[in-house]
Parts: sequence; C-alpha cells; structure tokens
Amino acid sequence: MDGRPFENKNQIFVILPTDFNLLSEIEIQEVLGYRKLLEANRFAIEGELGAKLVFDQEPNIPNCSKWYIGPYSCNPEISKLGLTEPSYPQLFLDRHKSILVTHGKSVNEVMECFSYLRSLIGFKGGIWDIKDCSSTEEAIERVKREVKISYPSFKLRNLCWDEICEKHIPLVRNSSDPIPAFQSWLAELNDAHTWVRPFPPHGELPYDLCVKDNIGIFYQVPTNSLGWKLGVRSGYELLNQPYKECWNRTAASIHSKPWVVGKRILSSITGTKRKLKAKSPEGKIIVWEEEPTIDRWNPTITWKKLNKNNGYIRVQAWILGKDIENIFDRALEDFKDCSKLIIDLRANPGGNLTLAHQIRNRFLKKEKTIGYIQNTLPNGSLSKKHSLLGYLAPPKKRWNKKVVFITDALTYSSSEDVLLGLQGQENIKVIGQKSGGGSGRVRIIRLLPGYRLTISTALTFDVKGNCVENSGIQLDYEYNINSIGENDKQLFLFAMNL
Repeated sequence: MDGRPFENKNQIFVILPTDFNLLSEIEIQEVLGYRKLLEANRFAIEGELGAKLVFDQEPNIPNCSKWYIGPYSCNPEISKLGLTEPSYPQLFLDRHKSILVTHGKSVNEVMECFSYLRSLIGFKGGIWDIKDCSSTEEAIERVKREVKISYPSFKLRNLCWDEICEKHIPLVRNSSDPIPAFQSWLAELNDAHTWVRPFPPHGELPYDLCVKDNIGIFYQVPTNSLGWKLGVRSGYELLNQPYKECWNRTAASIHSKPWVVGKRILSSITGTKRKLKAKSPEGKIIVWEEEPTIDRWNPTITWKKLNKNNGYIRVQAWILGKDIENIFDRALEDFKDCSKLIIDLRANPGGNLTLAHQIRNRFLKKEKTIGYIQNTLPNGSLSKKHSLLGYLAPPKKRWNKKVVFITDALTYSSSEDVLLGLQGQENIKVIGQKSGGGSGRVRIIRLLPGYRLTISTALTFDVKGNCVENSGIQLDYEYNINSIGENDKQLFLFAMNL
C-alpha cells in the first residue's frame, strides 16, 4: 500500500506533550490519556501510518521516524522543528526526514488531527491546515472519498457505495439546504456513527423517545425533569413533531432506529426553548417549554442497594471530568457485602473509550483476549482480524462476584466495548434488549461550516466471532423493555433471581 507516511520504516517514535501548565484538569486527563488511546487503536493507526508505534524509548537512533503530538504549547519539541502555533488544527509531514507533527491550539484540535492520518496516503508533504469545505461541491467530494476509504460495513450490510452516491449526489446539489440531503445520503448506511452532524453538538432534552409509524412515545422521563414534574410519564405521546422527515435522514441500525430517531427529535440548538406537547393514554394534554442542554446526563452515575444482597449502578454515559471511576469504586465499596451487582447501561450512548475500558477491567478474572477488531486501511480494504486484550484492574478495585448487565437498543459504542470479553464469564450475565450495534472507531472530518462528517472505521467482534456492528452485544436473556424508570421493578426482580 504505497504512499503511507512511514511505509518503509520499521518504527515510529511517538513524542508526547510534557508541559501541562496551560491546560485545565480535564484537558490534562485527556493528554495523559493519549498513550492509552493510541495503544487501544494501535492496529488502526499503524495501518494508516505504515509502521509500528514506539513509546518507551528515546528517539536517538539516526534517521529514525518521529511523530510529535501537541497541543503546540504543551510540546516544546515542536517549536524546535521551526513550526509556529497554528490557526487551525494542523498536520505537518516531512517525508524526506520522516517526521510527522499533529498539533493545534487545544487538545480538541489535536484529537481532530488523528482523524486525518489515513488521508496522508495521498499527501506529498508540508503543512496541512484542517479547514471546512468552501462549497457544497467540495463537501460532496469529501463525503464521497472519505466514506469510500473508511467505512468498513459495505459488505456486512450488502451496500454499494457507488450506487448510493449516484442516487443522492444530485439530490444534494439540487437542495436549497444541503445538510438534510447530506444526512439522508449517509442514512442509507444504517450506521449511527456514520452521519453528518452539527458542530458544536446540539443540546438534548433529558428524555428518550421511541418512534414508530410516525408516532413518538416517551421511553424515559427522568424523575428530576420538568416533564416529570408536570405529570408526563413513559408511555405518553409527544405530539406535533416532524417524525417522517427525521426518520428519512437518521442513520442507525434497523433495530435501534426507532430510539435514535427519538434522540434526533429531542435534539436542537442550545439556548432556544422548545415547545412540547404530550398526550397521556387517556387523552390528557400537557404543554410546556424546555431548553435542550449539552449535559443531559446529570447525574452521570447513580447507585443504590435494591436489597441487602443486590447493589445497583446506573451509568448514563462515559464522560471525562465526571469522577466516574471514583464514584464507581465508592459504590463497589458500599456493596462489598452484597452477593450480586446489577449494572444498568440502558440508553448509554457511549463516550470515552479508555474510561469504559477501565471500568470493564474491574470485572475481568484474568488478562485475556476479549474480542477481535478489523480496521479499514487507507485504501478502503479491511485489515486482518487483530486480537483485543483486556487487562486486570488493581486488586483492590476488582469485583469477582456475580454481575448482571442490562442493555437496550440505545446502549451503544464504548458501552458495548465495556461488555466485550465479559460475555461467557461464569459470573457475568447480559440481559434486556440487544444493544445498538456500533462499536466502530469513529473518524471526525470537517465538512461545511457548523457540521462534521463522522465515519465508522472498524468492525468489532466478540470472543466467539460475533460481529457487534449492526447486531449488538449477544444477550444471555432477552427481556422486553418498554420504558426506563416507572416499570423497572419487574426487570430488577428478574435480574436479582438469575
């Protein structure tokens, strides 16, 4: 595969940031997590760059390949190369000297650079500033190319990208507003990771909704929400929403789409109040206004004892800066006399992969292969399967007693990675509905101003070889879940009796 930056090299020495004085606590966590992130995605990155990553050695070998990672202000080695702080996220490639730099003003800009590593296959060298497309036509070409070289599931889903492009490109060109047309184009792939989405992200109302036959029914109404205080409950209908139009431009696996459409309906620009109208099964109407928020998962993690033998933890998302690991460990300490732990991952869309793995490792009984991964290579082909390894948490953090995980169609992405390697372990059971099916290692690419193209780049498999993408995590027991909250008593009783 000619053209990768380090195609004929054996190793790339990774030079990480060392100066954290200008960073916030959350940014420091993210930078300190670079190495774990790169190691977790080692096979994909090495496939994109063409050589193996090395972290623990000084890059003092003559003519060795080097990869300098920013932010610019945090890695003094970058300025020694003659580079200045960039105005945009920036990649610099010197093929002759075998040097790569990915940097920017912020941690987020550096993370953005990682998504462009595979695009270097066609880049001769020099500075590459990451910018939005300047026209709809440029955006069309970017979508067409980047999906073709990244998306791993054409064969899995029996899709032809050329035919999909032929159908949708004229619709994008002829649309007065290209964004819905772009979204409908990507929706053909049936993958919630692969879509055109607003940036900064829209806020969300604190509810979950299931949409079928152009009707939206509340699936979750949190007890601390305004809707709950006004009397709205699971099973109520949300009226006067563009369900059909939203369905046509929402990307999701077939079995999870009713709930993902619900998430899209409940998402909109922060700072703007939404007028909502709900109807009870008996016909009672409740009307209110509410503003979406970026931080809808509040609190992110909660726990309680269901009885003296059963502890319960609910994690709503894997978000850095929420002290999830420490809270989780406090819950485990509180449950030390319990014989079973129930972990509720319903409606958990994922989040930080490293954090999710850290929690997963508390339940492994030994270091082992937890599954397999295939990554797309820069030419669009799939790599061979590589083993994914799970590592034990420190002894004082481990839980070796019984655990029941609860999933539903909104359990997605890194929440599915939590379960990889745990299925089949004698003390672990997974119950509920099959998860969303989206463990796909996402690229984030700039498109038009205010929008990003996100693309899955990998297929993940459990230890038995079952593909998570499009199918979800395999269940030990299927349990019909119609709502979250009011009707949980029977579900918890079922879990406690396993």
